[in-house]
Amino acid sequence: MTTYYKQFKFPDGTEKKAIPRGTLPTGSVLQVVQGTTSTTVSNSTSTFADTGLTASITPSSATSNILVFISHSTISKASGAGAQANNDMGIQLLRGATSISRFGRSLLFQGTLGVLYGASSHCHLDSPATTSSTTYKTQFKNEDNNGASCTVQEAGAPATITLMEIAA
Repeated sequence: MTTYYKQFKFPDGTEKKAIPRGTLPTGSVLQVVQGTTSTTVSNSTSTFADTGLTASITPSSATSNILVFISHSTISKASGAGAQANNDMGIQLLRGATSISRFGRSLLFQGTLGVLYGASSHCHLDSPATTSSTTYKTQFKNEDNNGASCTVQEAGAPATITLMEIAA
């Protein structure tokens, strides 16, 4: 039996099937999902907190890979009560509750007190080995736990996560 990704119905009532799944070459993009948030979130602890950026995808095959693109367009780190000059922000990508990639481990590091602004982008190729709905999200923290407030989606700037299912 041939499995097709889509079946199209034309205005004249005829139906045509799209490219059969088995004929798509390795590396083909099978589906794309995007999530976005612009809610400002702050964290001054060394415990990871959700950024609010999340998206879910249901792979069509357990052998598919998921290519994840992340963009946190505006992040900041400020001096807080008892903050030291040397502090930085860390961000991680999770599949479900499992951390699969740490990035931005020393974001906004500086040797003096003051507010720093920046951006962080990341891309990760994942192999979830499932056909169940899979959720990806980001979390962030103050790497040094010194009271400095770390913020994502500063002033309502949008952050995006794009998930692409890639044929294996």
